[in-house]
Amino acid sequence: MDSSLLLEEVRRQLHQGSIDPADLRSLLDEGAPGAAATSRLSSILYYVGGGVVFMGLIILIGQEWRSFGSGMKVFVTLGSAMAAFMSGVLLDRRPGALGAAFFLISALVMPLGVATALEESGVRLGTPGVPPLVAGLLTVVYAGAWWLFRRKVLLLAGLVFGTSLFFLFTDWLVMAVPVFPSTDFHAYRFLAVGLSYMFIGHGMPAIDSRPMQGWLYGVGVLMFLGAALVLGGWKPDQNWFWEAVYPGLVFVVLYLSIRLRSRSFLVFGALGLGSFLSKITAQYFGDSLGWPLALVLMGFLLMGVAYLALTIRNRYLRT
Repeated sequence: MDSSLLLEEVRRQLHQGSIDPADLRSLLDEGAPGAAATSRLSSILYYVGGGVVFMGLIILIGQEWRSFGSGMKVFVTLGSAMAAFMSGVLLDRRPGALGAAFFLISALVMPLGVATALEESGVRLGTPGVPPLVAGLLTVVYAGAWWLFRRKVLLLAGLVFGTSLFFLFTDWLVMAVPVFPSTDFHAYRFLAVGLSYMFIGHGMPAIDSRPMQGWLYGVGVLMFLGAALVLGGWKPDQNWFWEAVYPGLVFVVLYLSIRLRSRSFLVFGALGLGSFLSKITAQYFGDSLGWPLALVLMGFLLMGVAYLALTIRNRYLRT
């Protein structure tokens, strides 16, 4: 688009109120020489400061906990979390990540605050159904806050609490019903969470930045392939289905690294393939060929995986 037409469009959007003048000023400031590096440094310091505040609160609460009454315990935990959350809301429109740092403090303290409020009101956290209820409440709060403010720290908090909700709820469902062996049950859950993270990451370009998408892709692929590898088992109790399916899953991941232009898919897909080759070599060829020869074979296979990953990166992922 021609620059004059672009400026006219921006002017029209400002007049209609579709663009916030504060956001436009922040964007212009970021374009100044050295502003991007300064902005990143400020954001890092904001988050580090938020983490230090959280540590200070936890140490203070731990030191004085026995001397607090019930009301004071709720005030210093849940009250602090709510105050930090409201501060994040009020400071969200300010340039930089100051509001996000307060959201971070609230996300770190809020679980302790809710747990303390329930305990002091007579509700025991060990009661079946209570932990999933707490995780569900926190998921709704931070997912809703992300929907309103679009801060990555809120999305991350919502994902962490949502993942906790999934694990706690499924634990509660099968508490007295051994549907699967314990290891398989955990692996299937990680398989589902990993797949969910990949789908959420795929929806990120339209709503957020690439760093968050890469993080979701990486964690999702790691969980998914790691769980599938565990489900394959080990000789003599191996699962033939998962051992047969796993190479296909790896090559699908490598193919998606090309389609999605994602280094996270490529890196963790290559690691998954290398892990599978190492496992198969040790499991089936360690005794017949001798362990040293098996190690030689495994080394050449890993070199082949590295060459494959480098070829894919150079040919398809250069931007």
